Amino acid sequence: MLNIKKFNVRLSAVFVSMIVLFVTVFSLSSSKADAGDLTLSYKVYNATTGSYLREYSLTVEGINTRSVIPPDDREIDYSKNGVVKLIIQNLTTGRQTFGSGFVVDDHTIATAAHCVNGYKIKSILFFDQNGNVSMNITDPVEYHLPDKFIQNTSLYAYDYALITVKQSLEDYRCFDFGMMTEDFISKTNNVVSIAGFPEMVYGEKVNTTTTHVEYRSTGHVVDKKYGDSGNIERIFHNADSTGGNSGGPMYVSEQFDGNLYCTVIGIHAYSDGNNPPTQNSGTAMSPAVLKFLKGNSNKNY
Repeated sequence: MLNIKKFNVRLSAVFVSMIVLFVTVFSLSSSKADAGDLTLSYKVYNATTGSYLREYSLTVEGINTRSVIPPDDREIDYSKNGVVKLIIQNLTTGRQTFGSGFVVDDHTIATAAHCVNGYKIKSILFFDQNGNVSMNITDPVEYHLPDKFIQNTSLYAYDYALITVKQSLEDYRCFDFGMMTEDFISKTNNVVSIAGFPEMVYGEKVNTTTTHVEYRSTGHVVDKKYGDSGNIERIFHNADSTGGNSGGPMYVSEQFDGNLYCTVIGIHAYSDGNNPPTQNSGTAMSPAVLKFLKGNSNKNY
């Protein structure tokens, strides 16, 4: 049985790419559950109507047993063209709102589960380096949600989802993926960034369902929470965010061989609820989340 190894996210991009390859190859070779394995159930919905379609389970082998934090230092940044804006509609009230997401592979977008649970997706907007809409997908195929989150939306570790589209997203793949290790928190340069479409910046409304401005904020990882599997399941940071940022990537940047590589370590989702706020958080990339996003044979395009 293969063991999933945790890597420090500040390794070179070569090692980061190996993480993605390892998880993908591993998932294709898994066959049956064993002691210490983790099996999670997922439900699939039609992305354009929100209607239920089917469910499935994934097993990962060998698992060990929003807010602004003053001062507001967010900046407009369209350099990551893989960050998308979701225009969604509540299935019960019909009210439209928005969230963020990011491209995983040629036909997959990641977001937070609460951005699509109980919603249908009206539009997925992509942007060029100048902030102009470069693609607008109005017919996404499906979205997949952890069953545990559907049953209990307070289980923050399961607040992740994927959306599949039939259009090619090859030109929008700009992120690597990795898992944060505990020693990263203790480093003085453990800078983390989040990207997305916040509703409010500097006290002014900058994003609606019809106006679109992408922002990036930076901070530091300040804490983590372990799950029952022994892996980090939630990452806490002090980068600024407001409503609309949910579903965007939490990532670290690394210079290697003259190139800048950005590695997603989590999906942004929450503030701490304090006033004034002290930290924000999101679901960490873990073996289960990586397999769901990168090694999932149940995705339909």
